[in-house]
Amino acid sequence: MAFMLKETAFGTLLNFSSGGKLLKTEAQRRDEFSLTQGIEHVKDTKEVIVTWYGDDDPECPYNWPTWYKCWVTLLLYIMTLSVYMGSSVVSPAIIDISEDLQVSRVTAALSMSLFVWGYGFGPMVLSPITEISWVGRNGPYIVGLGLFTILQIPTALVNNAAGLLILRFLAGFFGSPVLATGAASIGDLWRMDGGFMNALAFWNWGASGGPTVGPMLVSFAVSKLGWRWSIWPLLCLNGLNWMLLFFALPETSSSAILTRRAKQIRKQTGDPKYRSAAEIKDGELEVTSLLYETLCRPIQLTLTEPVLLCSNLYIAYVYGIVYCFFEAYPMALQERHGFSLGPLGVAYVSGFVGSGTAFGLYCIYNTKLVLPRFREGRWKPEYRMEPAFSILVWMDEFWRGTLDFVCDSIFWEYHVGVPSFARILGVFRREFS
Repeated sequence: MAFMLKETAFGTLLNFSSGGKLLKTEAQRRDEFSLTQGIEHVKDTKEVIVTWYGDDDPECPYNWPTWYKCWVTLLLYIMTLSVYMGSSVVSPAIIDISEDLQVSRVTAALSMSLFVWGYGFGPMVLSPITEISWVGRNGPYIVGLGLFTILQIPTALVNNAAGLLILRFLAGFFGSPVLATGAASIGDLWRMDGGFMNALAFWNWGASGGPTVGPMLVSFAVSKLGWRWSIWPLLCLNGLNWMLLFFALPETSSSAILTRRAKQIRKQTGDPKYRSAAEIKDGELEVTSLLYETLCRPIQLTLTEPVLLCSNLYIAYVYGIVYCFFEAYPMALQERHGFSLGPLGVAYVSGFVGSGTAFGLYCIYNTKLVLPRFREGRWKPEYRMEPAFSILVWMDEFWRGTLDFVCDSIFWEYHVGVPSFARILGVFRREFS
């Protein structure tokens, strides 16, 4: 139990408040002789680099027990799912929002679009920050999810469209650390030949399947209690999720763990020469260079690297398809087939099933094709493109665009999301790897 709490936000605060007496780290448990075993002297300087206490150091995330790494991966999946569903929870409520706030349906739909814009801009700022050793991954996760959760309160109470749109954008922005660093956290835990690809696909299932869960979660509540109950369930779910992460999600960044270890060694020995490699690098970081890397560098790379530009355009197109799905479903099922909001929400399950199906198929593909290539030294970066090429999304668009007009059966409408979201997970997995 102590092992599971030690690297969490709660464990870190408890260790700090007790002066290092509770939930001691590896450095705090060692005597002065063994304390400095994991060090490397830097030539021509007085600095000493703090590293791991050998290949089997228990604080290195790669060395955590497999069951614990699976548990942390599950926590990241739950966090991703709960935040991503926030983008689409307003889908069943757009008509109610339009009527209650006296705006057009297009303006009401912006409450979904601006959320996506928010978690599109967020990673540009927050992703580089998580690479700073004294920040790490956990801080942005806990703070971001906390602000995301708190913002649901004014969002559910707002009485004008402008306020709703601003709050939805801010919620997307502060929820974006999941998108910004979720894949990096998976990489902190798993080696390439030790489960990384399957764990990443599982996390991506939360990213692509999460938006389909939102309407399922709130549609019956919205039909009985109004559009504001598309937001209250999100508050309750993410409040519980925040408490779970505060007590259970550990810091996974090796740079952050080693920087904290170096700080503890300096405190115990009274010698300021002990520093982590990331700490030295971050000490040379200037605000101007951080702003450049955060705001200018991504734009520069996008405009000067054709591969990156095409990838960005491609995933933007796929995101557009995802949210066209949420716009088109209410039109097709409510206006053509006379669905009420409750059954409409159930129809979104096809997207989640499609994402889950793709996750299972990708694990087979990874086990049978990707890992053998990697272990035999035949791996090429171009192999990551293979999951992105598929005809399923085009099949789905044809299915969705034609069968609704030539067939009166709702069977096709209920299943239309399966191939599309199966395909979309393949694209997301390729883009995040």
